[in-house]
Amino acid sequence: MVYAGLSDSGEVVALKASDGTVVWRQKIGSPPGEGIDMSPIVYDGTVYISTTPGTGLGSFYAGGDRGVLYALDATTGETKWWFDTTNGAYNARAVAGGGGLWYPPSIDKDGNIYFGVGNPSPWPLTPECPNGSCRPGDNLYTSSMVSIDPKTGAIRWYYQDRAHDLLDLDFQATPILTNASINGTDTALAIGSGKTGNVVAVRQDTGEMVWKTAVGKHQNDEPDKLLPDDGSSLEVFPGSLGGVETPLAYADGTVYAAYLDYPQYQTATGADDSKAVGFDAGTGGLVALDVTSGKVLWDIKVPTLPVAAATVANDLVFAGGIDGTFAAYDRATGDQVWKYDSELGFNAPPAIAGDYLFIGGGSPKTIHTDPSASPAPTEGPSASAEPAPIPKLFAFRIGGKAPEASGAPTSEASAAVTMAPESAVPSLTASDVPGGVPPTSGPSEAPASVAPSTEAPSAAASPEASAGASGDASGNVPLTAIDLAFEPKDFTIPANTDVTVNLTNKGAAIHNFFQPDSGADTGQVNPGTSATAVVNLPPGTYQYWCDIPGHKDAGMLGTITVQ
Repeated sequence: MVYAGLSDSGEVVALKASDGTVVWRQKIGSPPGEGIDMSPIVYDGTVYISTTPGTGLGSFYAGGDRGVLYALDATTGETKWWFDTTNGAYNARAVAGGGGLWYPPSIDKDGNIYFGVGNPSPWPLTPECPNGSCRPGDNLYTSSMVSIDPKTGAIRWYYQDRAHDLLDLDFQATPILTNASINGTDTALAIGSGKTGNVVAVRQDTGEMVWKTAVGKHQNDEPDKLLPDDGSSLEVFPGSLGGVETPLAYADGTVYAAYLDYPQYQTATGADDSKAVGFDAGTGGLVALDVTSGKVLWDIKVPTLPVAAATVANDLVFAGGIDGTFAAYDRATGDQVWKYDSELGFNAPPAIAGDYLFIGGGSPKTIHTDPSASPAPTEGPSASAEPAPIPKLFAFRIGGKAPEASGAPTSEASAAVTMAPESAVPSLTASDVPGGVPPTSGPSEAPASVAPSTEAPSAAASPEASAGASGDASGNVPLTAIDLAFEPKDFTIPANTDVTVNLTNKGAAIHNFFQPDSGADTGQVNPGTSATAVVNLPPGTYQYWCDIPGHKDAGMLGTITVQ
């Protein structure tokens, strides 16, 4: 059978692999705000899947929404047991929650389960819960690595990397299970990581820490450090979109991690949006660690956010980022031996099958121009006013040879997948996708039937025509979403009047327009589509933003002046 989690409804379904017929359907998300954000894993007749404290259709971290791991009978869907990753929402369920799994668990030869857990909530912090005061204590088992007995769901042990987290620092990665010689004894290890910016090895049998290595930039992230409540804000590394965001890789006694150096600006009661920076402010690196000690073997810096996870094949480790670079590095030294430059950013892990390596490009290409400098706060992200290009699948073949240029005209699509790498060591080359044309459907979060529009925007809808506008002749405000910014960012409307905001999404990701004071919300707007929301406000200055998780933090917000 095929098993899947339905994010927005919090349901798990089992389908016949032969024809897609539904065998069973089980609701696990409760209350209504809980969804699913991970792939299920099936082992020994049991489906393991977790809820998360939010859905794609609503806000994350509402009071009481929490992450719960379920063990379901693979044949019937009946619940065998469940494990609350928030331990009862810290006895404050009316206002607190969080936790849950981003990625599937690991399972050892005895069936024991190992997994990483997300951060506690409320997050962002609120005036009603400064410095997380409404959820006192360590907030177990959030920002932790946990092991569970598969038969009963009882906890075997836990390791918490971040007690009472205030900074959205999950410890979310699927643990790597391996053996290593520790002080001359063969020892079974579980190796975890996350947005805390730490890679940690513990014993599989007890959870006792063997070693812990901090990677990337750390600043103002000390445990137990309170955030300022005096009107000032603190620049913190790792940021809420920093640290080790993506899964680890492992081979022959070496652990590989891609890390993000991306800041956040926080106060005791929430983010300081006036200092939000775009993804072009981020840098990162790729690090290799000795599995026996956590010692850094090599650490290379890259001028981008390397969110295409580290992946090992033979004597190479691969990584890529939103600057459009996908590269291969010598596993022993970290030296770059090959790279491919795309017109798209890479923001998903590659997959390897046989001699082929596949990776999707879909993130808008974002360049950091000064990787050696600590990025200074700016008013918002640096974004191109051009519509985002169509996502594509790239295929590379180990030992392949790129087609030679013939001088004959080629389509933009085929040229994008036959470009030769800029390297004297062409151990990999781009290979034609069957049929010569990469996929043209939208990004994974959009329905496959929705593709970015190819029609030219009307003058009223273009950023140039609407920048600084107070609305068109009908009183509407045309607004454009571009990854990750609004155009225009600021606009003026009349007071106590129904004004329709018409949002057109020219980006590659889902966006929305949300204004909390008026309750205006377009709902999710897929790439290439539009939606409206009505704003009616008294005189004053108000903020609006995109409340898709992470987008506001990246600087996707603006100001409405009402007069």
